[in-house]
Amino acid sequence: MVFSAYQFIREATRLGKPIVAVNQGKTRADDLFTLKIEQPVGETLAHLAAHFSAQQKRNP
Repeated sequence: MVFSAYQFIREATRLGKPIVAVNQGKTRADDLFTLKIEQPVGETLAHLAAHFSAQQKRNP
């Protein structure tokens, strides 16, 4: 079962927190995201992990 994070996103928006989503397709919260990456989640997270790992090794 999948539970929507919509209420969490609304609260974070109310608190002025930036929200980034990795999701393909439309969501109810699209207008609340600071950034939306419309790519496959697995590939995107693998690229982000590799990027930040390499960055951390250069700047410990």
